[in-house]
Parts: sequence; C-alpha cells; structure tokens
Amino acid sequence: MSCPDDFEFLLGVPTLAEVWQQHARLLEEECHELREEVRALKAERRKLVQLYARSQKELGESQRRAEELQRELNRKSVEYTLLHNRIAYPYSYGDHAAMTKERLSKLESNN
Repeated sequence: MSCPDDFEFLLGVPTLAEVWQQHARLLEEECHELREEVRALKAERRKLVQLYARSQKELGESQRRAEELQRELNRKSVEYTLLHNRIAYPYSYGDHAAMTKERLSKLESNN
C-alpha cells in the first residue's frame, strides 16, 4: 500500500498556508489588543498632563501667595521692631515730651 503525498493532511496536519493564516490571525488579534492598550495609555497620559498643568498652576498661585505673606510678615516685623524700640527707648524717638509721668512709670515698671 502506497501513501499519497497529502496523506499527512488527511490526518489533520495543517498545510503551510493554513499555518501562516493562523499565525496572521493571531498577530492581527495581538495588534488589536495593542491598539486598545495604546488608546488607553494615551487617554491616561492626557489626564496626567492635565493634572500636571493644574498642579503647576496651583503651585504658582501658592508661591505668589507665600511671597505676599512673606512681604506682609516683613512689614509687620519692621512695625513691631519700631514700636518696641519706641516704647523701650522713648527718649531716642523724641517722645519724652509727650510722655506723662504715669506712662513713664508704667514703662519703667514693665522693664
């Protein structure tokens, strides 16, 4: 009994063309999956870019506010120092004429 040349294919062994077709279908499915992943990653990247832009804006506003508060603190510190010196050293600031004896005694008792 002789075996025909296509005997193996009668047993369910795929031809080379069928193997390549199957491989092409698998690659096509993988490409579709990868496209979906790329779309999802692009959407996530857009969200991250928006979050970064928003956080940079908030950071800039916070820095400007911090600078304003620092300037205010500096002004208040200068005012406090001037007031403290004026109270502690009234004669240096020419306030001795306006000071009453009671006020002078209070200041001296506090020091």
